[in-house]
Amino acid sequence: MDEDTPRPSESFEVALDALATAASLAPIVGPLLQGLVQARTNDHTRRSITYLEQMVRDLDGRFSVIEDAIQDPKRADLLVSGLEIAVRTDEDTERFQLLVRVVAGGIQHPARTERAQLFVDILGQLQPVHLDYLRVIGMPGLERPMRNWRDNPWLGAWDTERGKERRQLEEVFTEHPNDIDPVVARLDSLGLIRPRTYQESEKGMRGGFVPLVPKAPEIRTPYVLTPFGADLLNFLNTSADTSRPT
Repeated sequence: MDEDTPRPSESFEVALDALATAASLAPIVGPLLQGLVQARTNDHTRRSITYLEQMVRDLDGRFSVIEDAIQDPKRADLLVSGLEIAVRTDEDTERFQLLVRVVAGGIQHPARTERAQLFVDILGQLQPVHLDYLRVIGMPGLERPMRNWRDNPWLGAWDTERGKERRQLEEVFTEHPNDIDPVVARLDSLGLIRPRTYQESEKGMRGGFVPLVPKAPEIRTPYVLTPFGADLLNFLNTSADTSRPT
């Protein structure tokens, strides 16, 4: 190569190698990619249908509510926002159920549309595991949360005062204890939970609560469900026509 000729950068050479490899694999990868795209398309179609079917069921069969909502820009946006998240969500998860119920309530009651949109935007930032943690943190009266809490879903009022300590979460979510910090951080950042203050814990001590321990505050500081988080969870236990906070 002539000394005056620019030498290709290392990254450029790597890119060329990658292209050559991709070309050699095309006969194999091409059909695989087509199959993957087709599978995803089938999933999206099925979930779109399920989203509308469950919504009509939640509206007691009144498809006219959806027809009316389509004519209103805000409610139509809510329908589409929920659908965009639904196609990326397994139909068997609580997140899918929440989406349907939040959207159904928002399109049925125009005064609740904007708040329903807020909930939908938040659900788009959550995974099923976040809702699992949110449920456990909000369950009242469990000094030592049961590991089989899924078999005994809570249907009453949520606890927004006492909360759960990290050690209690570790007893429930035993498979991946290292996930606790990022999951709790996401819920906290969205305003769904909050750390209980030292003053609250001192007050709670007189009522039998465990106070904070300076030696290990990161272990003993309880996280508490916020009223906003409780409002979101309430959608799990109600239908679209049930009165909800506005």
